[in-house]
Amino acid sequence: NIGFTLLGWMVEQVSGRPLDAFMKEVVLDPLQLRDTFFLADTATAAQRKRIARLDRRLPDPSDYDHYDELRPGWRYVSPEGGLYSTAADLRTFLQLFRHRGQVPGRPRILSEASIASLMQESTPGVGHRCRGQQGRSLGFYVTRPGGCAEMPGLGAGTVWHQGRFSTEFWYDPGKDEIGIFLAQVVLENATYTASLGERDAFKQLLARVGRE
Repeated sequence: NIGFTLLGWMVEQVSGRPLDAFMKEVVLDPLQLRDTFFLADTATAAQRKRIARLDRRLPDPSDYDHYDELRPGWRYVSPEGGLYSTAADLRTFLQLFRHRGQVPGRPRILSEASIASLMQESTPGVGHRCRGQQGRSLGFYVTRPGGCAEMPGLGAGTVWHQGRFSTEFWYDPGKDEIGIFLAQVVLENATYTASLGERDAFKQLLARVGRE
């Protein structure tokens, strides 16, 4: 997360604007991501009403004992994990990968070279998770050839990201497939917990649909 925090600070220094204002002007508004925002108190009443509650089937880690989904009084625009969004908005965002930086009918957000950098491993030889089968690009995991049985449904070259509340999204270029799984479950240690059962079942279903 420290990398995202530093990147957010750099964006503010270079642009001369708060991160949320920069993101709204340069990314969110051009892509028409109308249900994506940083702070609940800037959202509409209807949007705040739709914010999902935290699923507390598992014991809360100590840093989430008193977590409030609306984050009242929150003033820090967190680049490392502070966005609210929806499946529809995330699908539009992931189309940037499918269409190499420009969603059809909307302004270009990233160059084709930038998309290539996001989808290419930046730490070759250094493996992560799944016995080293996940590499890293700039901000995303990249699934290596052969995949991993512990994380089903992700083909080679898939770029994906997983949030603290077990939300996950990905783009698989081999299958031209966008996947979005939204959850509000805090795993005790997201780095070392293999996965979430419901999420795995969802990926296995997608894998079956691709074969049948």
